[in-house]
Parts: sequence; structure tokens; C-alpha cells
Amino acid sequence: MRLYALKHESRYLRTGPGGAFTGTGLEKASVFSPEQLPVLREHLAQAEKAGYSGSHIVVLEVRETGVLEGQGETAVCEKDQEAAAQWNKLC
Repeated sequence: MRLYALKHESRYLRTGPGGAFTGTGLEKASVFSPEQLPVLREHLAQAEKAGYSGSHIVVLEVRETGVLEGQGETAVCEKDQEAAAQWNKLC
């Protein structure tokens, strides 16, 4: 799966209310699907105007390989699966 984000120097950008941008790590970056590329291009232009010159769009390749195995991860995955099942009941 391909996703897209804005990057400025070594930081990713998070979009905020009112066109604000924050430099952050990947875990908090604003991430966009291919269908949202026009919006992302608008954000890129806004980021440039907001002082993040040299920002650019990066491609993030995401690959789901299954459940992590080892100490601790299995319990977390089970809790995540339970939460997902509960969420799906609400939808």
C-alpha cells in the first residue's frame, strides 16, 4: 500500500487547524491516500508559504505481514483485536 506525507528536512509535517504545520516524527505525521494527492499538493504549497521551504512529498510503502510474535507482542495484539472487534460492533 502506498501512502504519502510531507517532509521538511529530517522531519515529517503534521497539518493542523487553520493551515498550521508542525514538524514531527513519522508516528504523528499527517498521512494521505493516493486519492488525497490533490489535497496534499495544496498542503505542500501552504507549507512553503508558512516557512517550510524545501518541503516535499514522500512515498510511504506500507506492508502488512501479520502478527508479531515474541514476548509481550501477542498480548498486545490480542487486546488490539478485542478492541477492533468491539469497534466493529459499534459501526
